[in-house]
Amino acid sequence: LEHASDQRYAVQLEQLVSMGFTNREANLQGKCSMADQRRSFASVLSALTATMGDVNAAVERLLGQL
Repeated sequence: LEHASDQRYAVQLEQLVSMGFTNREANLQGKCSMADQRRSFASVLSALTATMGDVNAAVERLLGQL
């Protein structure tokens, strides 16, 4: 199911990644554990799913978690 959501919101997910909500670069350099990366990605994907792909609402939701 997560894979389907990942595909469904691929464009929005890429927008949030470009805003820094997940840090692929740190992960690629080994500065972020796989568990941390999965949690970060899952959090972003969960926000997109909960907001039915609304990037602005997902950003608000993610910032509210800080």
